[in-house]
Amino acid sequence: MTTFTVYRKEKDDVNPPVAIATGLTVKSYVDDTALSNKTYLYSVAAIRDSIEKVSDEIEVSTITSDDPYVDYVYLYMPLVNNYDVVVGDAVITPTGANNSFATSGGINNEGYYIAGAASYFEFEMPNFFSTEPFCIEYYAKTSTGISTSVGIASFGATKNVDFAILTHTSAGAYVSRNNTSWLILGGTPTVDPSLSHYAFTWDGTTFRRFKNGTIASENAFASPITQTKNLATIGKKSNSLGFASDTGMQHLRITKGVPRYTENFVPPTNFVY
Repeated sequence: MTTFTVYRKEKDDVNPPVAIATGLTVKSYVDDTALSNKTYLYSVAAIRDSIEKVSDEIEVSTITSDDPYVDYVYLYMPLVNNYDVVVGDAVITPTGANNSFATSGGINNEGYYIAGAASYFEFEMPNFFSTEPFCIEYYAKTSTGISTSVGIASFGATKNVDFAILTHTSAGAYVSRNNTSWLILGGTPTVDPSLSHYAFTWDGTTFRRFKNGTIASENAFASPITQTKNLATIGKKSNSLGFASDTGMQHLRITKGVPRYTENFVPPTNFVY
């Protein structure tokens, strides 16, 4: 008679798999010991006349997201210790000597950290802007200068920009579209030496700027956003557009198709995808 053994290990475990069920005589098994938010590798061994033949491993994940807009997430980067893209197909290109993931100082002692000019990362973001709502959000910490810029841009001296957001020490934020004038989202200064959550949303008619879940400013912005470029830049690419020194960022998440936030909210802390 043939019996079956089920082996399991966590995906990143370098040790051999462990038998979690032995002597099975049926060709189905329910693993009720698997923990949530884990990724496991399973294999099955068939044993007959003391000879064991083991199957290839299959990957099974118990990770579930509690994000109600998970299907609309265009890009998510934790930006904690590396440039890994968890959601999206972006290929990240970091540039500049001062790009780093700080192990001391910076943002919570870890995170994407910039300490000077001409430090940024870029990625392709084709056909993102049109008439669809969107949300760009992240956690940031800074003590000087402009805290963060996000844009589809060449960021040259002429501000050759389809769309850009700059959060500024004195004016709250600037939004530019179509390489034309800047729309000022006023209110209290955005820069904060403590780790704060920032969100910029567009619902098709109105831009809103949120800090730590509270609306800081809003302004009508109804026209479609025409996109002629695909390269997105996060950081300070030139002196004409970008952010200055001592700035850190974590949990960059871009949502397309829904504005995500239209009123005050509790900032997310659990980014599981």
